[in-house]
Amino acid sequence: MEPIIRYEEPSMNNQQDIIDGKGQFHLSGKIAYKLDVTDKALGSTFYSLRKTIDGGVNWQVINKNPFNGAIGSLSGMTFMDEQLGFIVANNPSGDSGDLYRTDNGGISFEKIDYSPYEVKLKNGAPIVPFDCPGIPYEKGDIIYMLVGQGTDGDYNGNSKALYQSKDKGKTWEYVEEVKK
Repeated sequence: MEPIIRYEEPSMNNQQDIIDGKGQFHLSGKIAYKLDVTDKALGSTFYSLRKTIDGGVNWQVINKNPFNGAIGSLSGMTFMDEQLGFIVANNPSGDSGDLYRTDNGGISFEKIDYSPYEVKLKNGAPIVPFDCPGIPYEKGDIIYMLVGQGTDGDYNGNSKALYQSKDKGKTWEYVEEVKK
C-alpha cells in the first residue's frame, strides 16, 4: 500500500494572472496563453484561447471555444508544458465549477469529471460540499488539485478536498480533507 502524501502548499514556478475576467498564463519568457472574453450575457461569459510563442509580440487564436459551449467565469488556468494544460470555470452563481484538460496545447479541451467526496453531517445526512476545482499543480510525477466549496459552502470551516492524478490529469482520486 502506497503512503498517502499529505497536502503541502504548492510552489508557483510559473506566473498566472487573473485580471478583469481575463486570464494569462506564462509558461516561459516566450510562450504564454491568454483567455479572452468573446461575449457576456446574464452573468455568463464565453472565451477564446490565444497563444504567443514570441513573448507577446504576436498572439494567435488557437481555440475559439475552450469550454465547449459551457458558460461560466474563468477561475484559473495553468499549463504543465506546451501540451498539457488545465482551465477552470465557475458557474455564473459561483456555487460550483468545472475542470477542463488539454493534451494538445489548447487546441481542444475535455471536461474532466472526478468522483465527488461525500461527507456526513452530525445528523447523518450526506452532502457533497467540495464542488469548485482549483488550479492543478504538479509535484514530481503526480498532479494535485484542491477542490473547494462554492459560494454556497461553509462545511467544516470551509475546508477543501485534496485530489491527485497519476495519469496527467485524466482521472482523479480523493486523498484527504484539508483545513486551512
